[in-house]
Amino acid sequence: MTHTTRTNALKLAALAVIAFGLLTSLALFPALQPAMGWFLDFAFWTPLSTEHQLGGDAARLWIAISGGLLAGWGATLWLVASQVYDKDPATGGRILLTGIAVWFVLDSAGSIMAGAPFNAIMNITFLLMFEIPVLWPKGKPTASSLNA
Repeated sequence: MTHTTRTNALKLAALAVIAFGLLTSLALFPALQPAMGWFLDFAFWTPLSTEHQLGGDAARLWIAISGGLLAGWGATLWLVASQVYDKDPATGGRILLTGIAVWFVLDSAGSIMAGAPFNAIMNITFLLMFEIPVLWPKGKPTASSLNA
């Protein structure tokens, strides 16, 4: 995997975080709530239903906060990938993996305590989207890369 491929994979992963943050925020609109309800049914591993509603002022406030945080964190991940990792993979990788590890442990533990252990399993996808590009073995330089 080339350094450019690694950087692009990290930027794509950051876009996925931004997209999930936007989806979360858009769930504040009643017409778009079914998309987040579907995700919640999946996270709680329950049949598709109306059991997991996004009602109540406190829940709506938390949706607004978490959607904004996710989108903002995704933008930060994008900038770290494109402006730090691209020039200094060791430093950029440490920054990315530290943030992802803290998120993964807290989000997964909280999901399990909230009765949604399948969300912890789904979190592995996001974890791997960042870990694979950073931790994938670099490999030996080829003749063409030495001449570049």
